Amino acid sequence: MTINLFEAELDSVFALLGKDENSATFALGWIMSRCPIFRDSFLSDLAGSGIRAHTAAVSMQQPSEYGGFTDIEIVAEGFGHAIIEAKQGWAIPTATQLTKYAQRLKHSPQTGRIVSLSAAEDYYASRHLPKSIAGLPVSHRSWSHIQRLAIEACSSSRSAEERLWLREFTQHLKVYVSMRNPTDNTVYVVSLSRNPVNAAYPDYSWIDVVEKENRYFHPCGGSGGWPKLPMNYMGFRYGGELRSVRHVDAFSVVDKLSEIDSRWSDEPCMHFVYVLGPPMLPARRVGMGRLRHAGRVSCAIDTLLSGECDTLSDAAELTKARLQKGAVVRVPTAG
Repeated sequence: MTINLFEAELDSVFALLGKDENSATFALGWIMSRCPIFRDSFLSDLAGSGIRAHTAAVSMQQPSEYGGFTDIEIVAEGFGHAIIEAKQGWAIPTATQLTKYAQRLKHSPQTGRIVSLSAAEDYYASRHLPKSIAGLPVSHRSWSHIQRLAIEACSSSRSAEERLWLREFTQHLKVYVSMRNPTDNTVYVVSLSRNPVNAAYPDYSWIDVVEKENRYFHPCGGSGGWPKLPMNYMGFRYGGELRSVRHVDAFSVVDKLSEIDSRWSDEPCMHFVYVLGPPMLPARRVGMGRLRHAGRVSCAIDTLLSGECDTLSDAAELTKARLQKGAVVRVPTAG
């Protein structure tokens, strides 16, 4: 196969995989099966010692007799049997999931291991994952860690084909490493209450968090319908209309909000905490429309700031229509 033909095959495979987080999992399995230098580097990283597996079997989406499917399984000479569970965002596997995998690996307790994989960095995952379950070691790897391994493998490989695969793989992972797509102009619009954030501080409201401190926070991992990944832009409404759109200049992930600010919640729940840029104001008033009082919507930034839409519900519908049809669809306005 010539390099040109190979490049064509490479481009088509990654195009078919798409850009959601599941695609990163399939891309990882694909690279493991196609690039021995990366596979051995990954296995050595897990085992803590150099491994050169002359034989290895990589499988994806295997049904388990204990329920569900495993994301990636790899059985390799000199390494053993590993199950890799990939989660979206900063989420990590539950104890129930880990127990199921331990049951699947119970016949090889000396060589079996469970690996958690998500956007969460090691420092965070290490506080939430057990070191072992049912005698099997449990470890975590972040997408940024996987990308570093791929870059190192690419620089060491003598195979032109491997280097092509690995370069494309590292590019494919950029979205998941950065946690968010820097070119995504979607605005997540939330309602700000005048009620206190914490009953112990009656004069400190949700509006104050944004307007006075240029910060905001919300649960992560997809719980309660909240975004699984941090947003690039946040929109804030109160008093029946959109007040501003803010760029998210920085974010952090915390277990307990009161560790950031004592006036915030003591709830033991993982949150994204945003540092917000200056407010961007809509060209004209944008009301709620058919949006429920506490409803949250995702809208393209231009639908909110340009004056094209009268209401948030119109902006959300226009955004949805664009995504579904791939074309500009105008929503009639009252003006």
